[in-house]
Amino acid sequence: MTAIPALLVFNPRAGRAASSLSRQSVLGRLRAAGIDCTIWDPEPDDNAFPLEGHELVVVCGGDGTIHRVLPYLADSGIPVGLIPAGTANVLAKELGIPRDPDAAVQVIARGRVRSIRLGRANERLFHLMGGAGLDAYLLDKVSDRLKRRLGVGAFWLAGLLKFWGYRFRQIEVRIGEETHVGTFAVVSNCRWYGGSLLLTPRASVFDANLDVCLFRSSSHLRYARYLLAGVSGRHLDLPDVVYRKAERVSLYSRSPVKFQLDGEPAGSLPVEFRLARETLRVLV
Repeated sequence: MTAIPALLVFNPRAGRAASSLSRQSVLGRLRAAGIDCTIWDPEPDDNAFPLEGHELVVVCGGDGTIHRVLPYLADSGIPVGLIPAGTANVLAKELGIPRDPDAAVQVIARGRVRSIRLGRANERLFHLMGGAGLDAYLLDKVSDRLKRRLGVGAFWLAGLLKFWGYRFRQIEVRIGEETHVGTFAVVSNCRWYGGSLLLTPRASVFDANLDVCLFRSSSHLRYARYLLAGVSGRHLDLPDVVYRKAERVSLYSRSPVKFQLDGEPAGSLPVEFRLARETLRVLV
């Protein structure tokens, strides 16, 4: 049986799971499954992405690693296999891909290909979500070292330490003919947020739209209520939460407000989110 030529994107800085996975252990698992890989390490200043000659791309990392290589993979026609090794691994959870590396390799070797829809924020592609306001603020407060040590717990720790000092700023959200004002907006392509919250429970990576969730309060105590309800998606029943489906949504603010994409800092408002024409082929 001829081995499948593949490119392995291995991010040793992805998160706690990556610390227990060496390059050689991942290569060994893949070779045992009939996949022959060469390695590409996604250094921040390395723009060369050698897709030519490969029939498969395997990403061993988290959502940030996928986001890093998304411009190369979108509409490439090459299927992508995931070995979850990041902080939250939201896409893997969305697709039901196991965190156990041996089980994940079996999905890559035996799974079927499905195309997921992508989004754009201005001209930048994303595969999961964008957030403006509180989450982007907290992302700035979490170091890579803390993420590697605590995983998702790093964001909860940052929230506990920095949340009460956060100053809410108004965000204007325009969806078609509607305009809404709030303090934290999520524009999402998937159900899960941060691995444990269902902020957009009606979203799907396979649907041809984006889901928008806007929280309107400026009260820290009210945000505690949002958080508790967001675990099960029941925040949608609250009167000060706006939820819509759209192909295009624009966010503005008169004060400086940062936004994030796929858990990575992405700049400041204004930003226009829209459904991208590109898709990503993923083994599930």
